[in-house]
Amino acid sequence: PKQWYQRRVRGLYNISKGNDDMHLEELTNLKNEISSPKLLRCMDLNRESGASGWLAATPYPNLGFELSQLEFIDAVCLRYGFEIKDMSSNCVCGALNSGDHALSCLTGGYSIMRHDGIRDLVAEICVYAGLKGVDKEKLLLPCGNHDFHPAANTAPDARMDVVASGLWRDMQSAYMDVRIFHANAPSYLKRPLESLYRANEASKRQQYGKRVREVEGGTFTPLVMNT
Repeated sequence: PKQWYQRRVRGLYNISKGNDDMHLEELTNLKNEISSPKLLRCMDLNRESGASGWLAATPYPNLGFELSQLEFIDAVCLRYGFEIKDMSSNCVCGALNSGDHALSCLTGGYSIMRHDGIRDLVAEICVYAGLKGVDKEKLLLPCGNHDFHPAANTAPDARMDVVASGLWRDMQSAYMDVRIFHANAPSYLKRPLESLYRANEASKRQQYGKRVREVEGGTFTPLVMNT
């Protein structure tokens, strides 16, 4: 009967909500006992939506969903803030090496490869979703005499990571630019995680938002992600 089904669904919802409230209280008590800013940050990161998806993903090699034993161990160490064993003590840039430093260091081109990998994935998703005119590293039009924010990128060779038509509105181009930051960097540990996302998003909008709207006639979407 319909009434029985509705009561059953409400009952399951109340049980789930009660469990969530109980776990949230336990988490709050646990966090109050922890003094390490890095461990607290790791707990917040691991509670983000989708942060644990890779642990349950079926290892399809053809899709890149496969980790070697060493890669899995390193990923778990990064997830929980453990030191990675057998790392060289010094980075090639000359600084002391660590998992956090490796994810932030600009030497060697890894940060560019990481950025470009996300850019390419976003472009593939746009094509798969049926969007038209998908383009990568599209050159933006000249700024002309427009008045922009002091932090805006007005360079004549400025480019946008991904452009696709029809994402938010038919026949209008959506401009998307990727920003990846490392929330476990020492300078970020005392700042709330949400504020880091908002600050990086605001920075991207200052760089490109007005230029895309007024010169390109499109929409701008910053794609802000944590390492």
